[in-house]
Amino acid sequence: MPTASVEAYKAAKVWSDYAQYIKGYDFDNGIIDNDVEIKVAISSVVDITGNPDYEQDYPSDSTMCIYIEANGNELKSIKLYISTNMPADTNPEDVLALNGAKDMSEQYIPDMIEYGYTLSVVTGLTPGTTYDIFLGITTIYGKTQYYRTQYTPGAAK
Repeated sequence: MPTASVEAYKAAKVWSDYAQYIKGYDFDNGIIDNDVEIKVAISSVVDITGNPDYEQDYPSDSTMCIYIEANGNELKSIKLYISTNMPADTNPEDVLALNGAKDMSEQYIPDMIEYGYTLSVVTGLTPGTTYDIFLGITTIYGKTQYYRTQYTPGAAK
């Protein structure tokens, strides 16, 4: 596997028993970069249907759920930034470098390797306030997909 993924594999529940056998390999630039299809859903309720063990329901009007589905084996980092005052022309790369950006990689990528998706819950938001949301999801091949949206917590859904 790519060297960048070794530690995530060693930490993943399903692979940790085989940690001593997991070795990294530095692929050259000739490797085919299969685009990782990443799905993102941001809402107050995220329902992972068909998987009752991990179904999540957060009806709170001050909670935001971020659901990310991707091939975790190919992910290197997930960063999140939330602001209430962000100019429309702000460059996502600049935003995600700020101190307020949260690097979610260590916590969520190991879960994604095992399950193919992850769920981040942000609590304590002010109902009726509009938040600018930035997500930057980078693959081990260096491609970054940015997601920018606005979210206004309100009545429970």
